[in-house]
Amino acid sequence: CELVTLGAIVSLPGSESQDVHPDIGQANCSLVTSFIALQDIDAAMGPTTVYPGTHSKEFHALARGMQSSAPAGVPAEGFDSYSARSIDELAPQRAREVLLREGDMLVMDARIYHFGAANESDRDRYLMQVSLLSSSQKLGCGKLPVRPLGFVYHIDEAAKGKTMADFVRI
Repeated sequence: CELVTLGAIVSLPGSESQDVHPDIGQANCSLVTSFIALQDIDAAMGPTTVYPGTHSKEFHALARGMQSSAPAGVPAEGFDSYSARSIDELAPQRAREVLLREGDMLVMDARIYHFGAANESDRDRYLMQVSLLSSSQKLGCGKLPVRPLGFVYHIDEAAKGKTMADFVRI
């Protein structure tokens, strides 16, 4: 596997909910996104909310008909942002909040529709975020990852193209 993203997500008290989005569009590749809880995350802290079954090629094609317009300054190509209401109408299963305990990890297909909910607590929410790409499928992925609006991925130039084995002694 190749490390694609490694970072932290911080949601401060009063942070608004993200728009619903997949981390990548429908691509012929295997990209896995993981969120590791750095403290217990309860419903008031704005947990990640996922829509099971929305990673399929068929669902992505259906959702494109309800796509929001890209905001000014954001290229429309690759922009995948939706309102929760529109995805609720289409999703094969109801949305699920993922409440995590410190050290728990949510692992998901990067094509699944999800969002970080609003942080209505008086506490910061901290997640470590890691995305891994299957090296055997790298050629089918094109440009990765498509960045959801309001979300920043950063890999230091020295870390690009490295694999987990380069960071972890096995």
